Amino acid sequence: MTIPYQIILVGSPGRGKTYSFRNMNPDTCGFINMEGKPLPFVNKFKHYYTPNGWQDAYQKLIEYAKNSEITEVVFDSFSSYMDSILKTARETKKGFDVWTEYATRISDLMYIFKKYPKDIIVTAHYEWIQNEGGAIEKRIKVKG
Repeated sequence: MTIPYQIILVGSPGRGKTYSFRNMNPDTCGFINMEGKPLPFVNKFKHYYTPNGWQDAYQKLIEYAKNSEITEVVFDSFSSYMDSILKTARETKKGFDVWTEYATRISDLMYIFKKYPKDIIVTAHYEWIQNEGGAIEKRIKVKG
């Protein structure tokens, strides 16, 4: 039994993260386009999905995990997923409960990624931040 790959591809917008998937096998790759933007190449994916929100994307991840035709999954992008979670949390919760909901949903997604039975590649955007010591660091861009 081989352990599936769990890869995160991080970069600034417009630098070719999505384009790098142009040569994935269109018959065996499950592609979740959380960004909702047109792909920068001709889309020939048999298993291609543009979700209507984070809940929809979460369910599709589970569905793709169970689909025997799919051997690898592309999740484009983690940053858009986080934006969707925060939007829903702000619409349904108040005060600190917004951030509790946000953290819970992030934890749920990380658990799925950790236990995912197939190779999964996740894209994300990055940002530069200043840490407590004053050093500038690059990290995955999320709100909150």
